[in-house]
Amino acid sequence: MLKRWCNLQRHDLKGHDLPQPDLSNPDLLRPDPLRPEAPRNSGIAPPAVAARVFYAQVAQLYRLLPASLLYSVISSLIVCWFLRDDTATELLIGWFLAGLLVCSARLWLYRAFQRASDAQHEVRAWSRRFLFGVFVAGTYWGFAMVVLLPRSNPEIEYLTIAVLGVIPGVAYASMSAIRAVYMAFVLPFIGLSAFWALFIQDDGNTSIGVAGAIYVAVMWRLGRRGERDAIESFSQRFTNDDLLVELQRARLRAEVAGAGLRVLHLNAIHSQRS
Repeated sequence: MLKRWCNLQRHDLKGHDLPQPDLSNPDLLRPDPLRPEAPRNSGIAPPAVAARVFYAQVAQLYRLLPASLLYSVISSLIVCWFLRDDTATELLIGWFLAGLLVCSARLWLYRAFQRASDAQHEVRAWSRRFLFGVFVAGTYWGFAMVVLLPRSNPEIEYLTIAVLGVIPGVAYASMSAIRAVYMAFVLPFIGLSAFWALFIQDDGNTSIGVAGAIYVAVMWRLGRRGERDAIESFSQRFTNDDLLVELQRARLRAEVAGAGLRVLHLNAIHSQRS
């Protein structure tokens, strides 16, 4: 009777979005240990969900990658259009083709991640591959800041710098889930040009170098906040999912225990009558 009643309860739970516990598992009737909690607003995921949170961060980076690549190609075209009269055509074409090669390689990486069946088990390797691609992309843009800008035409130079300066801010939307990834893009992008302006060029570009260094510091701070927000958001989501599953398990344990008591009561009544 108890087995039949449990099967009926399992049938009633079909159609719900929550994962269904296995009633044949003896661990179902065993209470779960208390989970240690991370300090609030610490940017550290609780140990119970840390692995899932990190995978969600990496998966978000890959999910937003196609839009980021499209924006990169469009931005490259805009830069080439700005510099068409003040920079050597061969240099612009070579730089743009190099950008297409980088975007193609990163698009291939995105497709490989989407097809991978064991991505969740090799998430560290996938995160390192993404970080390397981001670093190469940042170096590509840093090369534009150092080599392509026309020093003889300050108006076009500062206009191009203004256009390029928007790119790290836009990249924040797609890379902020992991600060190390975001800074792997910002440091070679802005840091390379800031170093060039401060230590290699003449004093006329000191202001550009100082502005670049301040920009990197601000992006570092924003990257820290973005990573913390992403971790807290994913942690809260997974923790709530686990709590719902635990509540469902607790309800099933209570119902199974209640059914067992009713069976014992019926057996006792039957024994007395016989």
